Amino acid sequence: MLTRSLATLSFVMALPGTPAASADDFPSRPIRVVTVEAGGGTDFVARLVARGLTDSLGVPVNSVKELIVMAQASPGKLNCATGNAGTSNHLASELFKAMAGVNIVRIVRRPDMRERFLRAGLEPVGSSPQELVATMRAEMAQLGKVIKEAGIRAE
Repeated sequence: MLTRSLATLSFVMALPGTPAASADDFPSRPIRVVTVEAGGGTDFVARLVARGLTDSLGVPVNSVKELIVMAQASPGKLNCATGNAGTSNHLASELFKAMAGVNIVRIVRRPDMRERFLRAGLEPVGSSPQELVATMRAEMAQLGKVIKEAGIRAE
């Protein structure tokens, strides 16, 4: 389910650049973006992405089925915005294309998401897997101490 949602979100983000885009075809009802947890990191990113969709959406795709029909009707004409090669949304989009049997062109997403993170007070950084592990261990040790001293228990 999450993979399907990621793939759909990746495709929908790219649809405004397609020739089929038209303001007259705008969806007649709101599009809901569903995340794993409210208020968490995924929710935050989904809200940033949703803002971008609100600014640029022009093609009515309200379901995966409608997306597949549109892609089948226009092979090679729809774009799929993903992260760099091998990222989860890139792999999810490739899985979607294979399962649906559609030809959708992959484009690397625009870098404006970095600017949105920065405006929100977050600084996205790249690092090696080893650096990530070291950071996570340090944070777990620090937060573990806080949790223990405060007597915090899972609810």
